[in-house]
Amino acid sequence: MSGSKDKNEPRSDTLTIEQIAAAMDQFGVADLRQVVAVAEAKIQEKSESEKRSFIEETLNKAKALGLSIRDLFGETPEPAKKRGRGKAKPKPEGSKVAPKYRGPAGQEWSGRGRKPIWARGMPAEQLEQHLIEKPAAE
Repeated sequence: MSGSKDKNEPRSDTLTIEQIAAAMDQFGVADLRQVVAVAEAKIQEKSESEKRSFIEETLNKAKALGLSIRDLFGETPEPAKKRGRGKAKPKPEGSKVAPKYRGPAGQEWSGRGRKPIWARGMPAEQLEQHLIEKPAAE
């Protein structure tokens, strides 16, 4: 090695993580939360700075080799199409399903969704007795 220090190796004029952790033992909860907030802000700042440096360095190397962004990454992709079923279509008013069954106390059920209390545990043969008669078509 040519005398240059590793980035991860602490300099003599800075605190080590162990020293910082030992100093934090004296802090209260409010102070520790403030330390966390300052650390998160510093992480964001350094992250943005490192990203900018990386992009600048990469562009400079590409330029030195006579490469363009298109040479590096090809054609720019079209934006991805949204997946999923999209927004639910509003149901027209009055699109209620006609009742198919009538319970012993006159309660009506369309036969869709959860069974009402009166129909739970009822065998199919017994449920058929509660079918509402459809008027004959003319």
